[in-house]
Amino acid sequence: MAAAAELRYLLDRGYPKKSSLRFVGDHHQLRQEERDLLFRGVFATSVAEIRRRKLVRPGALKGAQLTIDGHNVLITLENCLKGRPFLVGQDGFVRDVSRVFRSYRPTELTREAWSLVLQLLADYRPSLATVLLDAPLAFSAKLKGQIQRWTREAGIAATVKLSATPEREMAAAHDIIATADSVVLDRAAAIFDIAGHIIRRRLRQQPLIRF
Repeated sequence: MAAAAELRYLLDRGYPKKSSLRFVGDHHQLRQEERDLLFRGVFATSVAEIRRRKLVRPGALKGAQLTIDGHNVLITLENCLKGRPFLVGQDGFVRDVSRVFRSYRPTELTREAWSLVLQLLADYRPSLATVLLDAPLAFSAKLKGQIQRWTREAGIAATVKLSATPEREMAAAHDIIATADSVVLDRAAAIFDIAGHIIRRRLRQQPLIRF
């Protein structure tokens, strides 16, 4: 995709992402959906390489402390279960292409999505999994109770917390972090793309686009 190459060219030379994306998007007369793909999937080459070096394999979870970005993981998995497309970014992380976040509401698929997470945790058994949920989002307290119950029933050692600033907490943690949030990826030392692993390795789904 020419637009992706042009955006990467500008990012590699230090131009701000938002203005670069606007310039490239206007030049190619891209729709909002196409701009969203570029925003989620294209990064400066140096940034993508650093993030890739932080990725750990699932075996690294055994006996480790793991912090899970609850909303990020659930939104990605639920959109995949709904049959919505996803991408693999230049940095190697899987992201959904929807604009869901502030509008997220738990659905009948939430338990199915979390069951996929629990199956992986049962296989690799971290010493403790801490699930952080974005407190300002609607229904977060209800979701916390559901995740606590489902996780306890599965026999997984975990704690679920509501946080006003989950990105800041994850960035400060010394655990392995399970997220695809760009802000956290650039600050954390070790990352496991738990949603991406489940989607590609367990659900065997193929991305809409791979940058």
